[in-house]
Amino acid sequence: MNYLTKSQTQEKAERIARRAKELAQHVEATLKAMYGAITQDSDPQSILDVYGPQASKVLADYAAMQQAVSTINPATTVPAPDPAMFAANPDGTVVYSAPPEPEIVPEPEII
Repeated sequence: MNYLTKSQTQEKAERIARRAKELAQHVEATLKAMYGAITQDSDPQSILDVYGPQASKVLADYAAMQQAVSTINPATTVPAPDPAMFAANPDGTVVYSAPPEPEIVPEPEII
């Protein structure tokens, strides 16, 4: 047995691990793009309106995928849907409310 050569089993295991990492990175990048497409649009509500009564399912699916990514990678920067920004209605539609502008805190006076 040659100890300098990886076995086929080791190579397969490494390939699986590499593909799992690539998949997680792809899902993370896709989720960030999805979130940004809505929240950085000039009219996020119009995008949600296109989904109609399916908007809450789209949001729930995003939340489930975000939770999975954060379980795989606790350091992820994929944002979770903020209930203060996305309110699901009983009919499945979603209302978007822009986050409040950050409060400007004046610099303390130096005496």
